Amino acid sequence: MNRNDSQLTRRHLLQSMMVALAALAVSPLPGILAAPPREINEEETEEETPERTEGTAIHMGGFIEQLEMPNTLYLRMGEERVMVRFLAEASFWHGALEKVADLTPFLPGDEVMLAGRWNNEGLFEATSLNSLCRIIRGQVLSERGNRLETPEGVVYRSAKTVGVDRAEFARLGQGARKALPEKLSGIEIVVEAWRDPATNQFMARQIGA
Repeated sequence: MNRNDSQLTRRHLLQSMMVALAALAVSPLPGILAAPPREINEEETEEETPERTEGTAIHMGGFIEQLEMPNTLYLRMGEERVMVRFLAEASFWHGALEKVADLTPFLPGDEVMLAGRWNNEGLFEATSLNSLCRIIRGQVLSERGNRLETPEGVVYRSAKTVGVDRAEFARLGQGARKALPEKLSGIEIVVEAWRDPATNQFMARQIGA
């Protein structure tokens, strides 16, 4: 696999985590962007565990380090490892943000966002889990099959990829459905993508073209 296929900068991850936080806060469907992607000052967004205030609803993101079925995982956030237990009413959205029944589709290495609360024993009780999406922008430098190379990294199209209006998506964080051109080489695009840990490839959920 080309090294660029799985390499995006820490800045892109931080930017996308902030976009996902905004989406979780205001969108009726977890992970649907409802605020325009925006630039983040990297120095102001150091990775750290949110303050453990009992009962306060918060969102946090990181990598799944370990899964203990049916309702527990360990989240890696920088140097900290957080134990997460899912409540019975928890909802799960995986990959291209398809609703799933439980933790089964998730794998160690998945980048995810969670919503929930700390309990009085210091355990994080989660009410939702969804795959973290990143924003990738730029001109398609080359196209080979479903592989699209951009200045910010390589992303893959699939049968589940949705085409949207690029101007609306860039401005509002979501856009009207739009058929994608058969060939995207040379076209400016904005992509919302998630990293599949099974292949270490970034899979496009939405492409604005």
